[in-house]
Amino acid sequence: MKSRKSGSKPATRRDFFAEVTDKIMRSLEKGCVPWIRPWSDNPGTREIPVNAHGRQYRGINRVLLGMEQSIMGYQTPQWFTRMMANDAGGHIRKGEKGTPIVFFRLLEKPSEPDDPDQNDNGEYRRRWVHRFYYVWNRDQLDGIDGVPATVPVDRKPTNNPHGLAARLMLECDAEVRFGGNQACYLPGPDYIRMPWLEQFNSVDDFHATQLHELVHWTGHPSRLARKCGSFGSSDYAKEELVAEMGSAFLCDWCGIKSDLQHPEYIATWLGVLADDTSAVIFAATQAQKAFDYLLDKAGINLDAKGLKEAA
Repeated sequence: MKSRKSGSKPATRRDFFAEVTDKIMRSLEKGCVPWIRPWSDNPGTREIPVNAHGRQYRGINRVLLGMEQSIMGYQTPQWFTRMMANDAGGHIRKGEKGTPIVFFRLLEKPSEPDDPDQNDNGEYRRRWVHRFYYVWNRDQLDGIDGVPATVPVDRKPTNNPHGLAARLMLECDAEVRFGGNQACYLPGPDYIRMPWLEQFNSVDDFHATQLHELVHWTGHPSRLARKCGSFGSSDYAKEELVAEMGSAFLCDWCGIKSDLQHPEYIATWLGVLADDTSAVIFAATQAQKAFDYLLDKAGINLDAKGLKEAA
């Protein structure tokens, strides 16, 4: 998909992608990165968006709902479909607008000769199978006093977010070599290069940087096999977008404050999103896959911890 449309037509696949991309681009143009959430020091609540039953939203939905919560100033990350609100004995307050989210799958099929949807290598084409619907924040509802307003979770099982981040690094068996002044992942020799802890401004910065490089590490052909591209290319910019989102997801889960690792890429991302309205959704999907892969490698089961996910 190579064009962006504005307006309020009934949502179709193209319209939904354009709507999502427009929101993300407007946020980036203001210097606000929507997948890095404003921090909450309340240990009793999870700021990652959840549905009425406490299931976390995934991929682009967690980005969109987190961004909407921040923009609107909602006091809770809890979201309800109309049916969930009705089942809880409540209703949507008159005049309140819903926020669209999407259930989707990305299908990659071998391209046939002269297939207009084939990718740059002429090997695969992408087709999105999806359905979308609206959700409302708890603050937009009345009559749901019987539903807990916060979702207690064990965000930090060890009560040590830095220890949890270190566990992810250790149990994923990624090779990390320390020294120098640059953090990077080298796909050829397949290892992560990191400065020493003492060279960072904070322990949070150290672990957030490691997690960023760890997401890059998942893209190796022997793991999730993402197309990373060469420096300055569109594929390279998209891979950085995956790593930024994936590390933000991991930092949220660990309980670590994170900042944008590479703000210099914002202008490049804006160009990529202007050219391809599916790029940000595809990047969020890949970031979620990296998140799932790393927790699985570390033997961390979200369901076993009561952290089931929604969409």
